[in-house]
Amino acid sequence: MIQRGAPSQRTAFRQSADNRGKPDKEQEGYHPLHRCMDRLGSMAVFVKVVEASSFAAAARHFRMSPAMVSKHVQALEERIGVRLLNRTTRRVNPTEVGQGYYERCLHILADFEEAEREAGDANIRPRGLLKISAPFTFGIAPRIAFDVITEHDAGAGRAAQ
Repeated sequence: MIQRGAPSQRTAFRQSADNRGKPDKEQEGYHPLHRCMDRLGSMAVFVKVVEASSFAAAARHFRMSPAMVSKHVQALEERIGVRLLNRTTRRVNPTEVGQGYYERCLHILADFEEAEREAGDANIRPRGLLKISAPFTFGIAPRIAFDVITEHDAGAGRAAQ
């Protein structure tokens, strides 16, 4: 039973005049990495907006609403403190600062994807020492077969000369 006036456990934001909508650092479960993860997502959205010159196209690409795309870009602009895009009814173009930020975002996102790929490749490649337990005859039979093949190849080589 939920008591009236009691704060919900699901609420991760403190609603105050000076801190509206920002995570409460003192609240359990908060981690500074969450802001970084949000920033990476917002950077990816921003890059797609610049490449497509359209909020709607970026929204379709990420399967989100154009309003959500706008919020991602707005969050970046507020964090940086500068306008990144010039918006018109027909087109979206980066500002001078926005173009520089776009280029840096491309490098950051490429580095991030490369790091993930390299980490994933580490699980694919076998590494370490492989020990096999087998009966003694298992090791002798391949050796005998190898000797027979080697002798056969050597004999065939002499006959050809």
